Amino acid sequence: MRPGQRAVRTFVFAASCVAVSLAGPGEVLAIGRRRSTPSTPLAPTPTPAPAPSPAPAPAPGGSTFTFEAESQLAHQQGRRDGDGWSCNVAADSVNFLSFGPYTRAIPAGPAVATFRLLVDNHTADDQPVVTIDVFDPDASRKLAERVITRRAFGGAFAYQDFSLRFVAPAGNRLEFRTQWHDHSYVRQDRVVIAASPGASPAPSPAPSPAPSPAPAPGAGPVTATVVARTGDPGFFSLKSYQNVLVAGTYGTGKLYASSNGFARPVANLNVGESVYVMAEHGGYLYANTENRGEIWRSRFGTSGWERVFDGEPTAIGTGLVVHDGWLYACYTRLSDRSGRIFRSRTGQRGSWQHVFGNARQGTDVTLRELVVYGGVIHCLSYDYDGGIGGFYTSRDGTSWSWNARAELRNKRPIKAHVWNGALWISTSPFTTRRVRPAGVYRYDGQRLTVAFEDGARAVGTDIIDWNGDLYFCDDVNWRARSGRSALFRSPTGAPGTWSQVATFDEAEAMDLEVHGGRLYVATRQEGGHGKVYRMDNVAPSSASPAPAPAPAPSPSGGGSTRVIRPNGNSVDGGGGFLWKPESSSDGKLVVLAPAGLTGQIAECNVLRSNGDRIERGRYTGVHNGGREHFRFGRPGRDYPSNAICELVLRNGDRRHYVIPRPGERYD
Repeated sequence: MRPGQRAVRTFVFAASCVAVSLAGPGEVLAIGRRRSTPSTPLAPTPTPAPAPSPAPAPAPGGSTFTFEAESQLAHQQGRRDGDGWSCNVAADSVNFLSFGPYTRAIPAGPAVATFRLLVDNHTADDQPVVTIDVFDPDASRKLAERVITRRAFGGAFAYQDFSLRFVAPAGNRLEFRTQWHDHSYVRQDRVVIAASPGASPAPSPAPSPAPSPAPAPGAGPVTATVVARTGDPGFFSLKSYQNVLVAGTYGTGKLYASSNGFARPVANLNVGESVYVMAEHGGYLYANTENRGEIWRSRFGTSGWERVFDGEPTAIGTGLVVHDGWLYACYTRLSDRSGRIFRSRTGQRGSWQHVFGNARQGTDVTLRELVVYGGVIHCLSYDYDGGIGGFYTSRDGTSWSWNARAELRNKRPIKAHVWNGALWISTSPFTTRRVRPAGVYRYDGQRLTVAFEDGARAVGTDIIDWNGDLYFCDDVNWRARSGRSALFRSPTGAPGTWSQVATFDEAEAMDLEVHGGRLYVATRQEGGHGKVYRMDNVAPSSASPAPAPAPAPSPSGGGSTRVIRPNGNSVDGGGGFLWKPESSSDGKLVVLAPAGLTGQIAECNVLRSNGDRIERGRYTGVHNGGREHFRFGRPGRDYPSNAICELVLRNGDRRHYVIPRPGERYD
C-alpha cells in the first residue's frame, strides 16, 4: 500500500536578515535530525485517562464503524503499544502512523471520522504532531484534513478525540490516515466513523485550545501567508532538507531556524554574498554561494557548516545537482563570463574535480543551472556573443557539448524542472531593461516549444510541480524596486491552461519549494525587504496526488515469491528494474519497478537478507518509461550487504531482487 504522504516539518531559514519576525514566547527550537520531547523519548505506557468515551452515536438510520489502530489499520512506522499503536522520536521518522483500511462499507453521504489520540507532553511547544485525513484512493483526493499540534491536547497521556466532517462518495474505498511528524510521542487508539445524514462529531473529553484547523484545499480563496520577513533585499533560495526548510537570502549567508515558521538566527556562513542554490547529497545539505562560488555543507542544516570548496575571485556559484553518485556544481566568472563545472563523490574539501571550462572553452557563455533529464546532465547557459540560449549536456559528467537552441534566440534560460516526462524551463529576454515577456518552455529531448508567456513581467524565475499541477513564478524585472511578482499554475503545462493564482508585495519571486506537503515562495525587493510565503488553500486544478494503490495483499493470500539475482550489476536492462542508490533529486535511494508491472504493485520494501523489513518505499508516481517510482529515506550505501528489494504485487505474488552491494547501481 502506498498512502500519499504529507509531512509538516520544522523550518530552518538561511537568510541575510536584519529585521526578522520572531516566534512567540515559549517556543522550543529543535536543531538536528532527532529530537525528543521534554519527557522521555520512549514514553511509558500508563493507563490513559480519562477512560475512552463512547463511540459517536449515529442519528436514526445511521451507522457506526470502528477501526482499531493496532489491529485493523496498516502502519509505516511505530509499534503496538498497550491498547493502541504509537510512534516515538527516538525510534521512528516521519511517516504514516496508521492508514487504511480501504473500506467500501461507509454509506454515501455526510459522515464524521473521529480519531482518538494521546501525547506524552502537551505544553513543551506547539509544533504539529500529526495530520489526520480522510482519503479516497479511487478518486485520488482528500475529503477532509486537519493538522493537530501539541497544545491541541488538554493533558498528557489522556486520550482525546479529534473529528473530521466529510461526505462519503458512493462505492469508493476510504482511508482514515494519521501522518506522524516526528515531534512528539503519539499513540492512537482507534478511528470511529459515524455515517448518517446530519452526523455530528464525537464529544471530546478535554478542551482543545488549538486554533481552528486549516481549511482543506479548495475550501476558499487562495491565500499567501507570510512565514518569514527580512529588512534586507530578500530571500533568494529554498530547499527542503530532512525535517527542515532552508532559505538563503540575497547578500549574506546567515542561518535562521524556527519551530513554527517565524525565523530566528542559529548560525552564519560568513560569506559576503547570496546563497544561490542548495542540494542534498550523502546526508549533507550543500549551499553554492555567489561569494567566489564557495560551497558550504552541514549535516543538520542548522549548525556545523563548513566550507568545502573555495571557488575563485569574481566567480558566482549558480548550480548544484546529484547524478550517478556525484555532486556537480557550476559557477560563472564575472571577469570574462566563462563557466566552470566541478564534481565530487564525497563533497569533502580537496575532492572536487574540474570537469568543464577553461580560458577559451565557454568564454562569454554563462552557466546558470544544473538539472538531470533523461539520464543526461543539462547546464542551462546563454551565449552573450551569439545572443542565444541553450545548454551544455553530458551523460558521463566529463564530456560536454554545447546545444544552442534557435528557439531561445534572445532568451535566457533561468531554471528548469523535470515533470511529466518533459523538462520545463523558465526564461527571460536577454536585456534587463523591462523587456517582456517572461516565459515557460517545454523540452522533450528534441523539440523546444513555448508553454506560457506573461506579458506583464520580464523575468521567469522558478518552476516546480505540486499537487499534480505545474507552478511558475516570475518577476517584474531584475533588481526591480517596485511592482508585484506573481505565481501561475497549469494542470498540464500546455498553452492556454495557465492561470494566475497569487501576487506578492515584492517585485521579485525568486524561488519555489514544496515542504511538508505545502508550497513556499521566496521573494525579494531591491533596496528593501523580502519574505517567505506559504501558499494556503490552493485547490488543485487537476486530479491531485498520484493515485494510491489498492491495499497490500495479506500474508494469507498464498502468493508465490520469485528471487531475481543480478549478473554483476545487470538485472533486466532498459525499461526494467532499477536500484539507484542516490537519486538525482535528493541523493537517496530510488527504485524503479519494471514497466511491465506498472499498475500491479502494492508495495516496494527493502528487506534484510533474512527477510526482515527495513523500510517501506514511498510511491511517487509513474515516470521514466512508464515505470513506478519508490523513494526511500537514506542512500543505498546505508543498507546492509545482500539486501533484498521486494515488490509485493496486488495478486499476492512477490519479487525479490537481491542487491549484493546496495551502494552500487543495479539495472
